[in-house]
Amino acid sequence: MVKNVEKLLIVLVLLGQLWAQGYNLPFFPSTPAYLLALIGLSMLVCIRAVLEKGGGLSFTGMSAIAVLMVGNILFVFLVTDSFNAGRFILIICSFLFMASCSQCIEEEKDINFFLYCYLAIVFVSSLFVIGQYYEIPICTEIWEKLHPDINISKFDRNKLEAATEGSRYLGLASDALQMGYHASTAFIITLFSRFNGKKLIKFALLVVFVYALYLNETRSSWIAALAGLFFFVVKKPKGEMSQMKAFMRLFAQMGLVFALLVVLMNEINLFAGTRFMQMDAGTSARIPMILTAFNHALHHPFGMGVYSVEPSLAIGATAAEKVYVIKNTAHNLLGNCVASYGFIGLFLMLWFYIRAYKDYKTIWKSNLDDRPYFTALACLVGLFINAFFHNSYMLNGELSSFLMFGVLVAGIALVEKNGREE
Repeated sequence: MVKNVEKLLIVLVLLGQLWAQGYNLPFFPSTPAYLLALIGLSMLVCIRAVLEKGGGLSFTGMSAIAVLMVGNILFVFLVTDSFNAGRFILIICSFLFMASCSQCIEEEKDINFFLYCYLAIVFVSSLFVIGQYYEIPICTEIWEKLHPDINISKFDRNKLEAATEGSRYLGLASDALQMGYHASTAFIITLFSRFNGKKLIKFALLVVFVYALYLNETRSSWIAALAGLFFFVVKKPKGEMSQMKAFMRLFAQMGLVFALLVVLMNEINLFAGTRFMQMDAGTSARIPMILTAFNHALHHPFGMGVYSVEPSLAIGATAAEKVYVIKNTAHNLLGNCVASYGFIGLFLMLWFYIRAYKDYKTIWKSNLDDRPYFTALACLVGLFINAFFHNSYMLNGELSSFLMFGVLVAGIALVEKNGREE
């Protein structure tokens, strides 16, 4: 019963973050509804940990590193007198979301449940991307109902209007960047999923996700999707076909996908006129942004708590780039982490990712089917690539990564359980 409630809350949190970050309940207008579900889920995880024999939370592996990360963040907030209750609660709840995902996974079918829910949610959002491109009114109207007045003050219009003016489409996500994260992750999940022989479904999903990525025009998400293709080619799951055969299968599938896209878009050069071929001062300023963030870390080695650019510490930027450097943070997860939480925080975050990889290696050596866990690892790589070029990352409320971390934590628990039974 409790597990089913947790699973429902997890799906509701994913629905909220992927579809309706701007939707607030009428009786609680100050907080997005999905954050209320996330807080409720976090409370349930803690209650379950207290009531269950031995506790429901583990403090080994990634969980132990998570505790150290939270402790360091709290230390930085207190030392710098920059405590931000909302940010701190979001970080704690994100790690508890990971714990909840791992608790709810007792066998492979539980992993598939969450991954297929993710695919279904992003598939619908991707259809809305296509609908917005073809100016189907309901696709705009539903977005506006789910994101009422979101960031009006910043743009003098909502994010959908601002994005579509730049030929970018959001689907049901809160902004173009989030849609790119979601579509590239769903694309990677689709590549590695079996679908029990239903290749037509897999093909249709690949077509929709690739087309959504094309219309969304988030460059880092294209790179993330290509990284997923690379892993799909070089990875040889235990007991499956040879790498050469997998290579040929991949190109047969993707050849059909891109052929259909060419017909749909009536373009031979898919990237002509897109952001992928464009370079401006805002793009070239990314390297100075990162350098500036690390320069702040040299002056504030324990972190600033909340990173805000001090103009005197901006480095490496041309006159045209400097305005972007000063008005933005690092647009890079490493820069944002080190400037906000110091070199200790950066070390702990990288250790967290390294530990996730080591956990996968442990799972691979066990008697478990490694496919769902490698899928989670490949998604983490894709999300890391996205975050390498943007401000949205695991310490800023990006929950897709925590779902994948939770899958790997659950895998280690299953390995240990099987070892005890043997």
